[in-house]
Amino acid sequence: MPLTVYRTSNADRDLMNYWKSAEDNNNPDINPAFAFQNRLNGSVEFYNKKSSDLLGDFSTDPTLGWSSMLMNFASLYNRGVEIVLNSENIKTNEFSWTSNFIFGYNKNKVLEVETSDESAYSYYSKLNTRKNYAMNSMFSVRYAGLDENGIPTAYNKNGEIVKSADLLTKEDLVYSGTYEPRFNASFTNRLSYKGFDLSFMFIYAGGHVMRDTAPPMPTAT
Repeated sequence: MPLTVYRTSNADRDLMNYWKSAEDNNNPDINPAFAFQNRLNGSVEFYNKKSSDLLGDFSTDPTLGWSSMLMNFASLYNRGVEIVLNSENIKTNEFSWTSNFIFGYNKNKVLEVETSDESAYSYYSKLNTRKNYAMNSMFSVRYAGLDENGIPTAYNKNGEIVKSADLLTKEDLVYSGTYEPRFNASFTNRLSYKGFDLSFMFIYAGGHVMRDTAPPMPTAT
């Protein structure tokens, strides 16, 4: 009698709730708007929010039948400001020039999160969502240089040099920052002349870190 087997990498959808996520404003949003002589207008928004029961991919023991499940497993705190400015710089019968400036600052912190892997490798090998840190945090090994054979080495929390990644724990790592920019800005201009339009934009992102490719440390054999 033939037997068909199907493999799944995710748990049953009944284990999650897409609509469960909740948001709590600790302080009311402040969003004043302004205008000046029909040439300049804009708004400034301050926010301070806490979101709970956020949906995400959670790694599980593969002996359960799947390697991960989508579930409500985290809460997050967000605060920041967003500034929008619109200006009409020049306007004639044939020519116009308008500008738009947007600036945003955001600081977030993970308040609660369920994690199944607390190994050092799980921290430094990918972007992380860890309690008391920002979303998409980066953790790094403290590089100690190459040994006499040209193999990368690292410092542990006691300042001792180790030659295998398996000898590191999460306490030996350092927090490097977040991959998500804290500051975002854009400046857009639009020029119009006799039915012809030209638009150009400048974009800025800052307050974040990126990781270059590095040779891996050896593991114990």
